[in-house]
Amino acid sequence: MAIFGKALGNGYAITAVIGKREIMEAAQTTFISSIFWTERIGVVAGLKTLEVMERERSWEKITAIGNDVKDRWRKLALKYSIDIDVWDLPALASFTFRSENATTYKTLITQEMLKNKFLAGNSFYACTKHTLEIIRSIF
Repeated sequence: MAIFGKALGNGYAITAVIGKREIMEAAQTTFISSIFWTERIGVVAGLKTLEVMERERSWEKITAIGNDVKDRWRKLALKYSIDIDVWDLPALASFTFRSENATTYKTLITQEMLKNKFLAGNSFYACTKHTLEIIRSIF
């Protein structure tokens, strides 16, 4: 069983529950309710989001950008002899400092990125609007 929420409608109120037929059939004998029962904008947004994702193959772009950022973090850490762990999925890449001063370093990164008009920390939420040119301008 899997549940897809906010991303399915690109921020609009929609959730989809999917699973194997025998599990999903059990729901047919239960009562399911919703706050947004008659709200159609979430369904329309969900369908359009899936259409755009399929057309643009957004998951490929997001994976490529996220992996690029992770690689750049690793290279910078190696270049400056900083001990970090890079982890998570490319769509939500993160790193942590392996240091007693990890919180201080994280704060410093946020501070310096803000000076350059970027709200950033140790996590990166890749999206289709990120390009390699944008990523290069940061690194």
